[in-house]
Amino acid sequence: MFPINDKDNLYLAYLLLRYNLEREPRREEHIKEIKAEVRRFQNKPLKDRQCIYEDNAPSYILKIEAPAWCKTKEDVMEWFERDEYLVCQPSQYDCTGQHFTHWYKPALLHGKWYAYHSIGVDV
Repeated sequence: MFPINDKDNLYLAYLLLRYNLEREPRREEHIKEIKAEVRRFQNKPLKDRQCIYEDNAPSYILKIEAPAWCKTKEDVMEWFERDEYLVCQPSQYDCTGQHFTHWYKPALLHGKWYAYHSIGVDV
């Protein structure tokens, strides 16, 4: 089984799991491996994030450490837009409680890339 390290791999793992459950339910060991890898990814501690500002209004700013493969500002922007960017889905109801990205900014600090992420909440 391949390691899950981003949302794209997580999506592929769910597709494989669905395929195995629907078409090949006898392959229990393969299904167990996929489930274990999904759990490992979903339950990993969030050591790479730090809340640096929280307002009385429902918004906050996170400082997120970029993955090691991000070597340039463009790499950080590509990673952030693929894996971290939050979009508020339209709804017929008000105050859905969804989190969404206000803005983000890549920053190089002490030789490591970070992203400052301002998040709002639809209340």
